[in-house]
Amino acid sequence: MVDSVKTSSPISAVVQSEMQTIHLPVSVAVVEATAFKKQCQTLFAERPDLSELVLDFSATRFIDSSGIGALVICHRLSTAKGCRLRLINVPPQVMMVLSLTELDKVFDITLAASEEAKPG
Repeated sequence: MVDSVKTSSPISAVVQSEMQTIHLPVSVAVVEATAFKKQCQTLFAERPDLSELVLDFSATRFIDSSGIGALVICHRLSTAKGCRLRLINVPPQVMMVLSLTELDKVFDITLAASEEAKPG
């Protein structure tokens, strides 16, 4: 079963039974990070059965400290709910920020144009 979830933000989501994919926008700065954080909080409140959350960075070219903070909150929520969190299609510029903050050691990451996952 696949349901499309429409939001007022540039962030879109696709639900497949106990798995959900969130497609992040081109830029994950203050406004987008706030919307993403709220979306994650709502998602985990409404979907206690969620077993896997995939964050798709295929369109993302920029992330700032607000975006990093929202990712950390999403990670904490997923850990508390026993939900697997994966970051996919992570482009080099976003990966550089994750590496500089050492979050590349925390998240399960699949780089853009690569099928090899870096365990988190």
